[in-house]
Amino acid sequence: MLLERTKAQNESLAKDVEHFKSVLEEEKAQNRIMIKRVEASEEEIESLKLRLVLSNTICAEQLEKIKELETSLSNKDASIEKLKQDKESIKSNYSSLVKLAHLEK
Repeated sequence: MLLERTKAQNESLAKDVEHFKSVLEEEKAQNRIMIKRVEASEEEIESLKLRLVLSNTICAEQLEKIKELETSLSNKDASIEKLKQDKESIKSNYSSLVKLAHLEK
């Protein structure tokens, strides 16, 4: 009778062991899936980092071009102001010449 009880307990324990092995295998499979997802996420993160670096580089280049254009525009504005002053000076000189010519008549 003790032998039968021990056999029954051993069989029950064997079933429990098989069940836990099955559960363990399932968890291992889920862990492998999670590892692959993490690896894929890490690859995506690296890809995003590279895209960010490229984007920052492009932005820096564009910012430099904008600064160059601002400098050029500023220089052109100064040239326009100089031309306006020259125009006023020419008008004044012309007016003086006209007056002088009038006086000589």
